[in-house]
Amino acid sequence: MHTTKPFAEAQQAVLGTVGGRYRREMVIQLADALVELMAERSLHPSEIAIVAPYLDGALRYMLENAFRDAGLPYYLLRRRSSPRDEPRVRAWLTWLALAHPDWHLPPSPFDVAEALTLSISGLDAARAELLTESLYRPETADLLPISELPDRIQSRVGMDFVGLYEEIRLWLAGQDGRASIDVFLHRLFTLLSERRFQPEPDVAGAAVCDWLVQAATRLRQSAEAIGLHAPAAVGNAFIDGINQGLVTANPPELGDPPDPNGIMISTIYGYLLAGRPVRVQVWLETAATGWWDIPNQPLSNAFVLAQSYDSAQPWTMDNDFHIRNQLLSRIVRGLTARCSEGILLASSDLDRRGVRQDGPLWRALQAVR
Repeated sequence: MHTTKPFAEAQQAVLGTVGGRYRREMVIQLADALVELMAERSLHPSEIAIVAPYLDGALRYMLENAFRDAGLPYYLLRRRSSPRDEPRVRAWLTWLALAHPDWHLPPSPFDVAEALTLSISGLDAARAELLTESLYRPETADLLPISELPDRIQSRVGMDFVGLYEEIRLWLAGQDGRASIDVFLHRLFTLLSERRFQPEPDVAGAAVCDWLVQAATRLRQSAEAIGLHAPAAVGNAFIDGINQGLVTANPPELGDPPDPNGIMISTIYGYLLAGRPVRVQVWLETAATGWWDIPNQPLSNAFVLAQSYDSAQPWTMDNDFHIRNQLLSRIVRGLTARCSEGILLASSDLDRRGVRQDGPLWRALQAVR
């Protein structure tokens, strides 16, 4: 930090901390904390920004649910280039692929865990990851019965969630592989919209289903003309077309439009580029290493490729460590320059994979928390 008193006002700048073992607990407590903070400081939602190193689909989904339940308006500062970037689209394609193993499109374990999180209300990413690790075989795209689940995992996940997983598995296994994609998707929505899976109406899920059904119907109607005769060929074309960004026309409108006067939710660099000052910031997942990480570009290191870099000098671990710390310092300065009153720190003990978090930013803030 380019200051002679790096901690001079840090104690006053940190308004408090919000935590929890799992991300879902952190998000629920954050919503309650924001309601209290807004009342105490007479904050308008537009005067708050939530900044995170990354916003995966499960985290966005948890934030949306918690803020909706707390009555907090919000909007996501992000760009979605195609429907494949929408987590619910990926989730529905995951179930479609698992129901048709003869298509030979096995989803990744991450996709299965994300689909479980988005399909079963209340199931957090950590427990979904446990279910996936124990019961999904990516090499064969098989979901195993819950009789294969170790007792210790079953107790950690909870019988209610385990039972809903088994219901999805049995439903997928019982589907007629000859049914068209649009019929399958309609049946899937009928199942996952039932109250035991989604206690509240899933408006965004309905929009995704409607868009996917329309896209599948158009493909089915033109399949013969473009040389797709077998159901597997149609299925491969449908899933690959969306995953590769080829199907982009008329993307789904996901639920109610965002409130431009609500709380801003953004990634770090998205917020810094927007340049919008606020009274209060929330640093989400403060213990995550993502605050310190360099974007994963193994073949295009921006620092090595810069004209100012001496090509005769190897890129070392010391260089990497120095750059990471320098970037983190600039991030902190950039964020604090756009915040007039204070920062609320929010983090969970475990990340989405169930791994304990203890990133450099979190350790650096130990002295002022």
